[in-house]
Amino acid sequence: MVNVKRNVCLLAGLLAIGSFAQAEEIEESGIIEPVISRQAVDVDIHASDWEIGVFAGAANMDQGTTNAVAGARFGYHLNENFFAEASYTLSNHDNEVSFMNVVLGYNFHQSTFVTSDYTAKTSIFFVAGGGRTDFDGVAELNTIVGGAGYRVMLNDSFSLRFDLRGHIHHQVETDEEWAVDAEANAGLSYFF
Repeated sequence: MVNVKRNVCLLAGLLAIGSFAQAEEIEESGIIEPVISRQAVDVDIHASDWEIGVFAGAANMDQGTTNAVAGARFGYHLNENFFAEASYTLSNHDNEVSFMNVVLGYNFHQSTFVTSDYTAKTSIFFVAGGGRTDFDGVAELNTIVGGAGYRVMLNDSFSLRFDLRGHIHHQVETDEEWAVDAEANAGLSYFF
C-alpha cells in the first residue's frame, strides 16, 4: 500500500514539473495563433442601391402546361435587408401569358463557403406582393404573388439570382376557383 501511495505521489510530482516546464516554454516563445486565410468576395450593398436584371426560366400555367418564360426586373434596396421590386415576365405559351408584379422582399444575408479557400456573400430572400396576370387579352386577372430566392453576389455590381414564385389568381373561366401559376427562374442582376 505504501509503494502505491509513493508511486502515485512520484507520478503526480513528475506531471506537475512537466506541466510547469511546458508552460514556461510557451511564455518564452510566445503564443502561436493559427492563421486561417480565405479568399472572400467583399461586397457592400447600401440602402439606396438600385438593381436591374434579366431572367429566364419556366412557369406552370393555369391549364397545367409548363412553358419557358423570360423577363426583366427593377428593384430598389431600402436598406441592407428590405427591398422593393417590379418585374415583367412573358411566356411562350400558345396564348401569350404575362405577369406584371410589384413585391416587397426581405434578405437573410450569409456567407457561403464555395471551396475551402473561397467564400461568397449570399442571401436567401422572401418576397410578397401583387400584380396582374394577362392571358393574351382574353382575361386580365388580379394576382397575389409570393416566393423565395437565393442571391449570390459576384462582386459589388453583379449578382446571380434564383427565384421561385407563385402567382395566385382566379381561374380564367370562373371566379369561384383559384389557380396557382408556379414560376422558377434564374437571372443576372446589376447594382448601381
